Amino acid sequence: MCGQIVLLTFWYQDIILFRKLVAAIPQRDQHLTDFNDFNDTLVAERPEEVAQWKVAIEGWEADRSQTNPFEVTTTSEFVVLWS
Repeated sequence: MCGQIVLLTFWYQDIILFRKLVAAIPQRDQHLTDFNDFNDTLVAERPEEVAQWKVAIEGWEADRSQTNPFEVTTTSEFVVLWS
């Protein structure tokens, strides 16, 4: 009896995982489409900035002693409070 419960539990977990994957795949496709649209627009509207960003990223990936382009280097007085 106990073995059957364990098997049913594993089987049920498989069904839950499968359902989550079925829901996640179209969402992944939509995210990828949205990102590609955003990236294409950014490259079309600001090609110089995109090129500079790529150089900074590739340089940092090759030599981590360079300035990390992902770190925020400016401060802002503007604070947003979420309630």
